[in-house]
Amino acid sequence: LSGNIHLEKTKFGCWIASGREAYSCYIYFAIKERNPSYCEKLDYYNNRNFCYEKIAKELEDPSLCTKISFPMRDKIILGETTMFRQLFVRASIDNCYLSTAITSGNYKYCNLISNEDLNETYNTWRNVTYDRKTFCYTNLSLTNNNHSVCNFINYSNEKRQACLSLFN
Repeated sequence: LSGNIHLEKTKFGCWIASGREAYSCYIYFAIKERNPSYCEKLDYYNNRNFCYEKIAKELEDPSLCTKISFPMRDKIILGETTMFRQLFVRASIDNCYLSTAITSGNYKYCNLISNEDLNETYNTWRNVTYDRKTFCYTNLSLTNNNHSVCNFINYSNEKRQACLSLFN
């Protein structure tokens, strides 16, 4: 572990550590032991969510992305309405699916990314200019040099053609 406290990397060391030390320690054991339950021990939800995303990528298990959550008390970050909270949670889960798909090279995980309407609403709110699902399929088609992955973009002929055009 880094920082001022030099703890041995033990589970007890995680328990007595605080702040970044505990965060690094629990993520270390989550990955080393391939056990996402260590993420639950993190106090702050952002650290917990990052841990779930990291272990989902490491284990190539997108089901862990569904553990990402944000408490209702964080209205300052998430906006005052339930809709924006749901969009924020959904977008965070989608980002986890995206990173798991890209890390694993498994294009089937791209299909777990939510429908375009939800993403468009969130993207407008956060001023994001790309569609995660299309980005996922396009990225994996290029990474794997496999144009047939573009055909999974079955919700938009224009986006599918744009993906396929990268291979011409």
